[in-house]
Amino acid sequence: DVRHGLRKEPLARLGVRVEWSDQPNGTGAMTKGLREGALDVAIVLTEGIVADLAKGNPSLLVAQYVQSPLRWGVHVAYGSRFNSIGELRGRRFGISRPGSGSHLMAYVLAKQHGWDLAALKFVVVGGLEQARGAFAASQIDAYMWEEFTTKPLVHSGEWRCVGVCTTPWPCFAVAATKAVLAEHADAVGLALDAVRSAAARFKARPDESVRRVSEVH
Repeated sequence: DVRHGLRKEPLARLGVRVEWSDQPNGTGAMTKGLREGALDVAIVLTEGIVADLAKGNPSLLVAQYVQSPLRWGVHVAYGSRFNSIGELRGRRFGISRPGSGSHLMAYVLAKQHGWDLAALKFVVVGGLEQARGAFAASQIDAYMWEEFTTKPLVHSGEWRCVGVCTTPWPCFAVAATKAVLAEHADAVGLALDAVRSAAARFKARPDESVRRVSEVH
């Protein structure tokens, strides 16, 4: 993956030190990290960073990372009585945190299906592992997450995917804080070049890439 590829890039001899930080709690955690200075640059869901920029996040969009849309699975517990998206109208949607992709995409889903946006019900549960517990405790009725990430849970019979909501925009962007751009714009540019190179290698070697992703994730 890109994380592995960055380790191979000769950034250190160019005077650029990159520290990769996984963010299992998703978009909301990353926008918070950018706001608070815990992160300098983030590869983040487009909808999440755009929404947070509108709320005053002191960052800028500096690149598009993935142009294709993201497919969000609409999930329920395996034993749930709900079998379609339409049946989830007015039900409790678990979200990782306010402003996260799971939060914002619930609004997209509601708009696509003609639901009253003001009537949406949200329960903050955290990331994927916490959502599993929330389903088990019957605290939520639905949870939206990228459908391929959740396939192991669906295949194991723990969850069911009752539908898919596709983003009407490119799914991932790169954001950087204004502070880091003011002091290290060249370094950010070099790091982005390294990311693009790593991504190109990833796509050029599908068998190796699939194996590595399966090992890491």
